Amino acid sequence: MDKPESGNALQQIHNQIASAMEQTMRVYGLSQSVGRIYGILYVAKTPMSFQEIQDAVGMSRASINNGLRTLVDTGSVVKTWNKERHRNTYAAEKDFYKNFPAFIVNSLRKERAAYTRTAEVVKPKLQELAAHRGDTEVQAEASQNLRDMEAALQFYEWLSQFADLLETGKIFHYLPKDMSLPSDTSSNT
Repeated sequence: MDKPESGNALQQIHNQIASAMEQTMRVYGLSQSVGRIYGILYVAKTPMSFQEIQDAVGMSRASINNGLRTLVDTGSVVKTWNKERHRNTYAAEKDFYKNFPAFIVNSLRKERAAYTRTAEVVKPKLQELAAHRGDTEVQAEASQNLRDMEAALQFYEWLSQFADLLETGKIFHYLPKDMSLPSDTSSNT
């Protein structure tokens, strides 16, 4: 393979990797455009400026700005000031052991907060309905809803502890980072 062909082959591979990263980000609930920005940064040899990102992804400035803000906030992208270029540059965080927990913890805490806020509002109303001596069917259903809510709150407490393990890195005491898979020693002969 001569140099232009190998360069094209490498570019095709980079496009496939960027596409896979884009799909991965979508699995985590981020938009396709945010995933595309991350994918481009992931395969970039060096940190990229805002303009370079815009040229690579062909999106509006507003979309890129929002996408970068999301990625920086989740720890998926690192923003740094480049003195030589006199501008900010952006690089994908490639340490998934650092990136994934930060992203997941953020999502878990939002999920817990949303449920807990709702529970605080509806729990007193359910308690009142469960204690009401009028309609036994409503009373029974409210009591069941309270039991379900308590079970959910216990789950969210567990989820909070799990998020703490991820956030502090203590999860790696229980599930080490290096879990090398045994090499395949079987023979195809």
